[in-house]
Amino acid sequence: MDCTHPVATKESVDPDFLLRTALDVAVHTLRAGGEVHRVEETVERICYAHGAAHVEVFSINSIVTATVRMECGTYASHTRRVLSIESHMARLSRLNEISRALCRREMTLEEAQVAVAEAKHYSPFPAWLELIGSLICAGGFAIFFGGSARDMLASGLISLLITGVIRLIPSSFNAFASLVLLIFLGGLLATFACRLQLADGVDYIVIGLIMPHIPGLTFGAALRDLLLGDILTGLIGLMRTLLLAVSIAFGIFLAFALTGGVV
Repeated sequence: MDCTHPVATKESVDPDFLLRTALDVAVHTLRAGGEVHRVEETVERICYAHGAAHVEVFSINSIVTATVRMECGTYASHTRRVLSIESHMARLSRLNEISRALCRREMTLEEAQVAVAEAKHYSPFPAWLELIGSLICAGGFAIFFGGSARDMLASGLISLLITGVIRLIPSSFNAFASLVLLIFLGGLLATFACRLQLADGVDYIVIGLIMPHIPGLTFGAALRDLLLGDILTGLIGLMRTLLLAVSIAFGIFLAFALTGGVV
């Protein structure tokens, strides 16, 4: 959450409302894929910009806890649980703008509450464009790794179907279980497409399907946290990466085990 150095205000601010607003911005930033140290910095900058005398923030991938003390001696403390994280750059950018506006006092805390409520559901692209993007992405990976035109088409169409299913799965559903289910479905359809002579190589189709789900961004962020000395956050990120990779492999294994292996 980069912004100019905050200038403290002498206005009387309710520390509880201030901290709740700062945590709203920070928690949704974390859920959208923001870095943990940026999340901590966001809370600190917003609170100091609104007259806080002292701020303590601790965050990992699944929890954010913070305490703020105002110059008059009043204080507040809150803890927020983060159950799911996804990479959503457009939503992250919108939350970034809110954070900067709060630091520069260009937005009131009340206005920020409304803006965060809108930003946490923000999506710049319509559903049909996301479906087309998934088709092109999977098909492109399939042909990039050596598949035929028929493999590209099959991988793209199956990915389009899987993306449609993703939109139907509630956000409360376990992320690892949903990934296993989706990859399992993709593996089944890829195998059937080859056995029905609609495609040439199931391996190329599967590669196209799983590449968009490879947690490369999560892995890179975890390594960066480790190198920055944030050992706990880095280890949690690496474990999440490992579990995502295992979920992908397990989904494909189930599909091939049920259909008798790669054709």
